[in-house]
Amino acid sequence: KERGEERGEERGEERGEERGEAFHCFHSYSYRAKGERKGERKGERKGERKGERKGERKGERKGERKGERKGERKGERKGERKGERKGE
Repeated sequence: KERGEERGEERGEERGEERGEAFHCFHSYSYRAKGERKGERKGERKGERKGERKGERKGERKGERKGERKGERKGERKGERKGERKGE
């Protein structure tokens, strides 16, 4: 009887520890990609807003500046050529 009780206590403690570790791992790593911090999504850096990728503002693609569309050259605004103002 004494042996059984001792074993039961040991098992209970071990199980408790295992559960705690498993929960901790699940909580911290399951939904977060490797190398990301809390509050970030995949490919986001701290301080970037939701839906932005590295070095981009929302609605922009990589290699574009604010207000530029893909295929427009650097320094051009929407629907303009470099050195022209809108409506010219």
